[in-house]
Amino acid sequence: MKPVHIELFIDRLCGLFPTTNIARNTLKSAWTRDDIMLDASEEDGKAVLKLCESLSKFPASINEVRNMFRTVAGVVGGELGCDLCDHTGWDTGRRIVDGEETFYTMVSFKKTYTYVKPCQCRTAA
Repeated sequence: MKPVHIELFIDRLCGLFPTTNIARNTLKSAWTRDDIMLDASEEDGKAVLKLCESLSKFPASINEVRNMFRTVAGVVGGELGCDLCDHTGWDTGRRIVDGEETFYTMVSFKKTYTYVKPCQCRTAA
């Protein structure tokens, strides 16, 4: 979702719990920078709002909302479920080959850097 969609998501979430005193601007500042929400689609946001309708109170933390996004994205139980990425959703390329530990690496300006990429478990459906 784009940051403007995340802000709309927060406004709609606050509308579900109108008597709860929430610092919207603080939420907007934090949540519009969250990778899981930024990677989500608008449809995922709508589905998470549907899940929030069943809550008895405003979500306790950003982690609760992030887990809802993971659940909507098809990750079982709100947890990323892959040993390849150590349940983070990001594959570092860490492997043991002939007793040696390896990672994804690239060379740029004569320096070697490690990098990560989205894990295959994120797209598994």
